[in-house]
Amino acid sequence: MLRHISLSGKWKFVLDLQNRGLAWGKYQKRTPSGIYPEGAGDLHSHFDDLLLDEVTVPGNWQKYRPEYKYYEGAAFFIRYFDRPVLAEGERVFLHIEGVSYRARFFLNDHEVGSLNYPYLPANIEITSCLLDINYLVIRVEGASRPEDSLPQFGWDNCAGLIRPVSLQITGRKCFDLVLVNTINNFAAKQGQIKLRATAKFSQNDILVWKITGENTDFSGTIDLDDNYTCEWISPALMVTFWTPEVPVLYDFELTWKDKAGKILDIFQTKIGFREFIAQSGKFMLNGKNIFIRGISRHHLHPDYGMTMPESVMLDDLLLVKELGCNFIRLPHYPQNTEVLDACDKLGLLVWVEIPFYWDATLANPVTREQIYGQLEAMVRRDYNHPAVAIWSMANEINSEKPEALECLQCCREIIQRYDSVRPVTFASWPRHASNNLGLQAVDICCLNRYRGWYDPNPELIGGELDSMRNLYPDKPVLLTEFGAGAEPGRYSQKLEKWSEEYQAELLANIVQQARSHANGCIIWVLADFNDPSRVSQKVSHGYINNKGLLSDDRKHRKLSFERVKTIYNQWKLADEKEFV
Repeated sequence: MLRHISLSGKWKFVLDLQNRGLAWGKYQKRTPSGIYPEGAGDLHSHFDDLLLDEVTVPGNWQKYRPEYKYYEGAAFFIRYFDRPVLAEGERVFLHIEGVSYRARFFLNDHEVGSLNYPYLPANIEITSCLLDINYLVIRVEGASRPEDSLPQFGWDNCAGLIRPVSLQITGRKCFDLVLVNTINNFAAKQGQIKLRATAKFSQNDILVWKITGENTDFSGTIDLDDNYTCEWISPALMVTFWTPEVPVLYDFELTWKDKAGKILDIFQTKIGFREFIAQSGKFMLNGKNIFIRGISRHHLHPDYGMTMPESVMLDDLLLVKELGCNFIRLPHYPQNTEVLDACDKLGLLVWVEIPFYWDATLANPVTREQIYGQLEAMVRRDYNHPAVAIWSMANEINSEKPEALECLQCCREIIQRYDSVRPVTFASWPRHASNNLGLQAVDICCLNRYRGWYDPNPELIGGELDSMRNLYPDKPVLLTEFGAGAEPGRYSQKLEKWSEEYQAELLANIVQQARSHANGCIIWVLADFNDPSRVSQKVSHGYINNKGLLSDDRKHRKLSFERVKTIYNQWKLADEKEFV
């Protein structure tokens, strides 16, 4: 894009308590006076701005007022903006980074688009709809539906415009998609840029590329034909490879010019020269075997919901680094792009995942359409992040069923249209690997198992990992979820459940088994978080998943934090010696 205009900040807001706002046209259409809608809250009255709040976007409406805490219906977000100053031929797109759960978009009394799943972006051209003063309304539906790929939440549903809203301005033509990967010669310490760009290119147009960074400043041009796809590989460059220990990033810029030299669009990203491959039973980074020391992190905070300040998010990732992790799983939904940006810079390998979750109804074509659409949107959004190491298609679905295998195979095909290198997997839970049909569709076999918590006999986990390895000897194996609840500040020398001692001992036991029987382990979870499905009142007053190594506000470090930190950092020292 050529320019970016933020629409984040103050918006008007009103709940649609009886789901009549659209039918009555009270919010998505301006009043004759051109002010905010009349009767906002009483559809039969004409009391201007009766119940319109002023709220901050992005935000979760459960955090706007205490009385909104459990509301999951629909609501309207409303604001005006001035027409941006445009050069001849320039185009304007309304860009929404993500909502929860779905949304419809109205501009100047016209519906201009919709978004039917959460956490992922929409980009809608609005050039022809613009007026001097523009009335923008976004109706957000806060709850999921039974046919959604996320029919129930295992965390607080933070409803609303949860991510930034902006205007993006391009020339008369613009990139549809730019994918940047690298081809690496590790022995020669050289790398090449592998580019795939899609747009309505014309003969005599050119692309100007530029890469800058550590002792690097190269540029050149790419000639174009009348085509929709441009594929190009750069000359070999002397580079420093991206690793968790040395996460070197380079700035890449691609400028599209027409034959007169006018700039049509500009694409910019950070790149890292690295390679992730799963083969011969190993997970490889830059051609070398690596053991994954991981933890999962929800993008949730009791004070901010899903719209935590960047500083709070960065503090989380620094805690992950302090633990000695080289890997972070971002479960069960695509997290903010700022999280991925930070992982790129910090050298944290990343697992990204769509909300294809638990009891999603695979027999329903609407559900399937959502799954495939979300997966493609996530890959398109996250492809260029050097930290993204593993694509995850689902979490704990009923993967013993033939329809699950069929769906996962379709998911894999979608990913591989874009990326044939990075490993594909899902977080699976079936009790017996031989029944887990979904493992046929993956590059990495993953096991979620809570032995010592929901299941007895934690000492059996090593054997369960071995059974996966025996069935699929060419695929690496990861223990992707395990853990135990611990109420912050609850101690017991008898190692009673819910105590910090029990959690610390169990985690130490299981990570050691994973070290011997798997290619890595990913602890559940960094911090406690609200979860309405946890209804026990005996511990922590219910409604909380307290398997975190930290309290939900991050103020209390449980004993398990220091225990894992000691183990992971010992492994880190050993692994770094081998990796060099």
